[in-house]
Amino acid sequence: MSKKWWLPLLVVGAGVLLFQYLKATKPSSAPIVVEERVWAVDAVRAQPAQGSAQQVLYGQVVSSQRVKVSAPIAAQVASVDKQEGETFSAGERLLQLDALEVALSVQTAQAEFEEAKALLSVEQAAQSVERQREQHEAELLSLAKAEYERNRQLKARSLISDSVLDKSREALLRQQTAWMSAKLVVDQHQAKLNQLQARLAKAQANDERARLNAQRATVIAPYDGRVVRLSVSAGDQVNANTLLMEYDGFDHLEVRAVLPHRYRALVEQALTRTPPLSARLLDEQDASISLPVLRFGGQAVDAGVELVLQVPTALAYLRPGERVRLALDLPLASAAFALPYAALYGQDRLYVIEQGRLAVRQVEQVGEQWRDGERWALVRGELSPQDWVLVTHLPNAISGLPVQVRGAAQGVM
Repeated sequence: MSKKWWLPLLVVGAGVLLFQYLKATKPSSAPIVVEERVWAVDAVRAQPAQGSAQQVLYGQVVSSQRVKVSAPIAAQVASVDKQEGETFSAGERLLQLDALEVALSVQTAQAEFEEAKALLSVEQAAQSVERQREQHEAELLSLAKAEYERNRQLKARSLISDSVLDKSREALLRQQTAWMSAKLVVDQHQAKLNQLQARLAKAQANDERARLNAQRATVIAPYDGRVVRLSVSAGDQVNANTLLMEYDGFDHLEVRAVLPHRYRALVEQALTRTPPLSARLLDEQDASISLPVLRFGGQAVDAGVELVLQVPTALAYLRPGERVRLALDLPLASAAFALPYAALYGQDRLYVIEQGRLAVRQVEQVGEQWRDGERWALVRGELSPQDWVLVTHLPNAISGLPVQVRGAAQGVM
């Protein structure tokens, strides 16, 4: 047994040698390399914008001078020549009140005027007579005063008796009373004369008003327009001041739109220049028709200030209350770039591609332009000509993200 003690050692040594051999001869695996994902995107070159900028505005058509026609007198509606919504030309008849009732109102006013003239004439004649009477009484009073003065002097020299002096004094007092009565009658006639003159003036005004109402009883269009509202029908009996109809003139149509505050200073400067600032209706049919900017409105809201534009006669089919979309032509801001709206992230960010990676840039919107029927944003800020701008909207866009522009060779950017 002492000769076999080495056998276990031999087995252990052989196992170790076999393990080392297997370890040394096992096949080696290639190292795992983690590759960074590159996103395929579209991009455009940043080029300075040319022409003018456009800002889309949303406005409402309104009338600056809506005419409300009321009945001048109580009468029957004889005819309604234009219905609600119909257009009319200057000089056309829109509505007519009963001619006989209008004529009777004119005749009544004229008769009252003639009556007032006659009463005034009679009073003027009576006034003339009373003035003559008052003058005669004044002359007699002067004679009575002279007679009394003579008798008083004669009595002082004892040439007449006291009874003679008393009679002359009594005659003087009676004549003073007669003159005062005549003067009072003249004053009373003058007050009545003033009253009749006022009555005549009132009757004359009523006569002129009746003639004017007779003209207004036939509603004639003063200009081209459209009937907005009709409140009566033929045969209706209306009272004075009853609303008959409302109409708008085509020349009085305006569009009121809200201009964002950031464009206010630019528009204020443009309104003082030539040619005038204008906007276009965003309608394929009427896209070439301009709406001149008239002025700023009197109100402002949180979104901006009200801008008033004139509706040309070519757009007379627009009705008050309609909402329209406009493209306002603005002077182009300096160093502005035109880019698709897909390039914008929020209101003030976009990404440029530098060395195959994204880099964020801060910009400001200064308007927009229409290109091939699409809206492009006009921006200025941290952007240079020939920069490649990302236009594929990536939800995971971040500075440093690796990208590859479709169709561009690796390493171009």
